[in-house]
Amino acid sequence: LSATAREMLITAAALQWKVSVNDCYAEAGHVIHRPSAKKMHYGELVLQASKLEAPKNPKLKKISEYKLIRQPLHRLDTPMKLNGSAIFGLDKKIPGMLYAAVERNPRLRGKVKSFDDSEAKKIPGVKNIFVVKMMVHNTIREGIAVVADSTWAALEGKKA
Repeated sequence: LSATAREMLITAAALQWKVSVNDCYAEAGHVIHRPSAKKMHYGELVLQASKLEAPKNPKLKKISEYKLIRQPLHRLDTPMKLNGSAIFGLDKKIPGMLYAAVERNPRLRGKVKSFDDSEAKKIPGVKNIFVVKMMVHNTIREGIAVVADSTWAALEGKKA
């Protein structure tokens, strides 16, 4: 799939520049024309490339040409994750922040007919409970949202 896309992007650039595809190559999100060093970003070529016929047997890269595949990946966040100092989205606290937990309808196009929130309202920290509409797989799906002043209260309210 990647080889197909690469060839189509190179062809689109070559057509635009009116040069041979053999004089062009793809690298780091760009198609580059070797003789002139002209360069175009994939984003500039994707519309034209999408109108081309996909090659039946695209040329695959040789293993020796790989730049990222089979290379060790040095993640910058690994030491922080190992020593516990990494900050995650869940760690962010803002004064007055509320948390929500949603019980989704088990049916893809299911609607909420009614719900009893009396038990959930008894849980300390639960602030509000209401029907929510979510887009799931291009379909509107309803569920019940529980809003609370802590993740724990929201999850407990969802269970109730």
